[in-house]
Amino acid sequence: PAANSFGDQKIKSKAFRVALRAFKTIQASSDLRPTCRTYAIFMKAIRKLNSPGDQRDTMVQKVLQFCCRDGLLNKFVLSQVEMTCSSKKSFKAMFSKIGYSGDSMDLKSLPAKWQSNVK
Repeated sequence: PAANSFGDQKIKSKAFRVALRAFKTIQASSDLRPTCRTYAIFMKAIRKLNSPGDQRDTMVQKVLQFCCRDGLLNKFVLSQVEMTCSSKKSFKAMFSKIGYSGDSMDLKSLPAKWQSNVK
């Protein structure tokens, strides 16, 4: 899968475009619905196929917002977000930017509505 592409940056960029196109198709579809796995795998694609830094953190934040809006935040998505962020500080800041002001980043401490559709 695209989330595990190996090779130079050109190959990784192409693989990321494939993953992004698939993600956008799911988001825009009236027939398809994202799942926790959709978000976790796309987060992994962001991490594996893009260089660390502000641009990657911005992508993660946008996808995290969609995930939380859809109530699909679970431990796998949370772990991919944490691994993908450039630092612990950016990880906490990301949650602050989407409306969480707590100190604990444990799944049980995060808003229940962000997890409301997890099966």
